[in-house]
Amino acid sequence: MPGPEQNRQTVLDFFKSWEAGRFADIEAAYRRHLAPDVVYENSGVPPCHGIEEAIAFISAAAAMPQFDFQTIRVELRHIAAAGNVVFTERVDWHHDSKGAATLVPVLCGIMEFNDEGRIQRWADYFDPGPMLAVLG
Repeated sequence: MPGPEQNRQTVLDFFKSWEAGRFADIEAAYRRHLAPDVVYENSGVPPCHGIEEAIAFISAAAAMPQFDFQTIRVELRHIAAAGNVVFTERVDWHHDSKGAATLVPVLCGIMEFNDEGRIQRWADYFDPGPMLAVLG
């Protein structure tokens, strides 16, 4: 069973992989770090159950022309790990195909890890108003 520092590093690696600029890299990161039966929760929208729903959720958002996100750069303000849980306060800078920041939510997240070191539950808490306005 991985410890708090290994779980913390997994979260850092997960966030860093979002910056590559290709949705395939983000999807690969989801497959590498999320448990197959993950529960993924975002404020204001129904939770995703399982890795395929989580990928479908992010894929649908990426495909929406009004959203047009290509990369996500995470500005990590705080991170703490205890037991099988990692807490973060962060800013997710979503950049479009021209490099402009199109959505910049400030959020707090909780990731719970299973015994294999994969994210079993991921919940992000934030004001969903700006995201829902962009997505329609």
